[in-house]
Amino acid sequence: MTDLKNYNTLEGWFDDNLKDQSEDIANHGCVNGFSGVIYYSETVAKYDKYQEEIWNSLYEDADEQGINILELIATFNGAKDVGSNDQFKNLMVWYYIEKLARNQVLFQEALAANW
Repeated sequence: MTDLKNYNTLEGWFDDNLKDQSEDIANHGCVNGFSGVIYYSETVAKYDKYQEEIWNSLYEDADEQGINILELIATFNGAKDVGSNDQFKNLMVWYYIEKLARNQVLFQEALAANW
């Protein structure tokens, strides 16, 4: 597992570790197994360190959609199967990693369109 002490943000960790796999993550989700977000030990550690960043993103997304955060979380694939704190933390990390991946794909598409 990558040492998190070198990263102030989960986005920074993503950029160094999963950015090159953004298209696959955006298209298929974290459920398909990407290094650093496979095991609960990995995702729980990320949630525990970066929960404020994740919750800020949740707030922004919920506000954009005109719903509350719990309504947003209920829409996540796998939300209905959460039965423990570790599973919840995993879901939150996957949500944010998938969001970062989608944003990266959109950024790359915008760059390509301007060439």
